[in-house]
Amino acid sequence: VAVVSLALGIGANTAIFQLIDAVVLRTLPVADPQQLANVDLVHKGRIGSTVGRQQELSFAMWEQLRQKQQAFSAVAAWSTETFQTGTGSEARPANGMYVSGQFFSVLGMEATLGRLIGPGEDQTGCGAQAAVLSYAFWQRNFGGRASALGQRITLDRQLFTIIGVTPPSFSGLEVGRNFDVAIPLCSEPVLHTDTPWTQQATTWWLDALGRRKPGETLTQATANLGAISPGIFAATLPPTYDAIERRDYLRFTLRALPAATGVSDLRHDYGDRKSV
Repeated sequence: VAVVSLALGIGANTAIFQLIDAVVLRTLPVADPQQLANVDLVHKGRIGSTVGRQQELSFAMWEQLRQKQQAFSAVAAWSTETFQTGTGSEARPANGMYVSGQFFSVLGMEATLGRLIGPGEDQTGCGAQAAVLSYAFWQRNFGGRASALGQRITLDRQLFTIIGVTPPSFSGLEVGRNFDVAIPLCSEPVLHTDTPWTQQATTWWLDALGRRKPGETLTQATANLGAISPGIFAATLPPTYDAIERRDYLRFTLRALPAATGVSDLRHDYGDRKSV
């Protein structure tokens, strides 16, 4: 009985530590992860609609943030969606990411093969253009062959050209969720032709992260984001909102939170949300 009790106790403690390590302690496998910060929305309830797991910004807010922010040396936006690869009986789901042109450079990441999405790929009206594969997806679906570069991959019936593969250690920013393929933010309208998210001022579907300038603290970054927040929300105020919605929307503000360990729903709901 004593041995069994000890074994159960050790097993439980090990499982708890592994959970804490994955959710709280393990940093992203990117360059200097401690300098990364998430852009967080301080609010008492969003006004409009949300799409997927990323819900901090609309595309219009992201554009304003990108243009006005001085808190970071560089800032990037991203979101996730499930794509269908292939067609007909060959169709399979794939974990997809939309990324802005600075996403991989903010992370300080270089491609294992080819090149990664950059500002040149994320231009308004780009259509179906470039795709970057995760290392695991490349191995699983292309046998790890270099000839995958330049091949076309079908995502939701649109053809994208494979330009690169991420390092094997990188599986995305979400703890416990891996990505398979990333495409530029500017490609979103060709996948949602009826109601493109990039054109919906009331649709919240993006998260943003930045790389702090050398010597800058999260408190300083939050102060900068707070200073530009009134201008961002005034410039993106949807004209369809009534008086109460306008008042509440204009009260929103942005802040910076640690991002070294990635994004976790569990941490978001129950963890320490304080910026330091």
